[in-house]
Amino acid sequence: RDVTCPGHHKVNQFGPDDDYEEEEEIFYVTLELGNVEPALIPSSDSYYLVDLDTPTPFLQLVGTVLKGRHKTLLGTELLF
Repeated sequence: RDVTCPGHHKVNQFGPDDDYEEEEEIFYVTLELGNVEPALIPSSDSYYLVDLDTPTPFLQLVGTVLKGRHKTLLGTELLF
């Protein structure tokens, strides 16, 4: 019991990862595409969002890669 903080004990080995619950988080992202060619958006069957947790996220539509930036939203955004 070699511990520098009283009331705590040293852990020599962690249990298997199955012992821990994973909590799934869902985030909704609103994209303002500005002056992107409108014909490009409906023709996209798939898209990729990359580096959303960085100051410069990227969106790939078909073969076009768009570099973005985050803006702080003032107030509440309602989506219908």
